[in-house]
Amino acid sequence: MAQASREVNVASVEACAIESAYRETDMLEIFVLLNTRYLDLEDNATCKIATQFHDKVKFFQIDLDNLALNTSAFKTETSTYLSDYLRLVHLYEYGGWYADLDFVFLRSLFYDSEAVKWKPNLVAAVFTPPDNNMRLSNCLFRFEAKHEFIKVYMEAFVKQLRRDYAKERRNRAYFGPPLLTSAFKDFCGDWNKNNLSLSSDSRCQDVSILHPSKFIPVRFSKHENPSWLSEPLIDPESHWDELNNDAFAVHFYGSVTRKLKIKRDPTKENYSFLARQSCPTLYKYLE
Repeated sequence: MAQASREVNVASVEACAIESAYRETDMLEIFVLLNTRYLDLEDNATCKIATQFHDKVKFFQIDLDNLALNTSAFKTETSTYLSDYLRLVHLYEYGGWYADLDFVFLRSLFYDSEAVKWKPNLVAAVFTPPDNNMRLSNCLFRFEAKHEFIKVYMEAFVKQLRRDYAKERRNRAYFGPPLLTSAFKDFCGDWNKNNLSLSSDSRCQDVSILHPSKFIPVRFSKHENPSWLSEPLIDPESHWDELNNDAFAVHFYGSVTRKLKIKRDPTKENYSFLARQSCPTLYKYLE
């Protein structure tokens, strides 16, 4: 998990993501990468997540000088693309899981009967607007260290970044699912849209592509947010369970939802419905 800003507070929704991951990642340590040297322990959510879960949750300052970020583009506008690139550098060097800090984790990523069938490496698919085409999301993936595809993806990232800066163009949205999908198809080949399998001659036989329902079951847009309702539900449990579709985690798209007020009302908010079970310690601090 990575936060590229220089904030000294861990936002309550970020702390909830960390706590929920803590509860569903079993024996794994969780590394939170921060672009700051300090944490404000007078902030309630920051203090709770840094002290109560310290047995598995570790905070580290990002070392920009030693992370292959010495291109003119990163020096010019580091914060804009740092989080996108940072996850790739660390995955390539150390391997493991990467997840954005706007997830709520719901099921075990290791011992669940479905999870044990996943291949060593995986990417999550997402339906993207406006065409609802299925692409690959860079909000969550798992790879072994030194995996060749991550190296290829990093090279494509830097190449595209240099191209954008040469043209004085800023299109950060392209560095998400479009670039990942393009790099994956170039290296691994296309996938079967029905069962998400790769061809038998693909160089990525060790990679699983997971259906959007597994980690990104709710489709958000600027014009529609099915997880925040204006009127209370009569049967919130049935409604939210159907929407979340037995997912392993739900991605809440911070770019869309961060402006919304969390009122801790499960009858109107899918986030609150999930968070009260998945991050019970941080729940009362959500806002």
